[in-house]
Amino acid sequence: MAKNEEKVTDEVKTEEIAAEEPKKTGLYPKDKYIVNLPLTSDKQDDVTVGINGKYFKIRRGEDVEVSAAVYEVLKNQERMDTLAVRRRLAMAAEMNKKLKSM
Repeated sequence: MAKNEEKVTDEVKTEEIAAEEPKKTGLYPKDKYIVNLPLTSDKQDDVTVGINGKYFKIRRGEDVEVSAAVYEVLKNQERMDTLAVRRRLAMAAEMNKKLKSM
């Protein structure tokens, strides 16, 4: 009889956990953001962002409304570009230091 009670308890726990999990409506929220990518002498081309097989073209120098997913990709791109420049500068400084010590 105790075995039957354990099974019922396990089933109830599973149902409770499943009921507490939030329902997923999609990968990203439906928020919209306004972005304006700078138009500079070295960056004049439009930016294309691809997410799950969908592609979005963002024009530089204009206010463009984008989804939260596209906004996140653009933020990550900017962060990675900044990180790459910092690393490149650090490596150049290190190389100059080594060359001066020779």
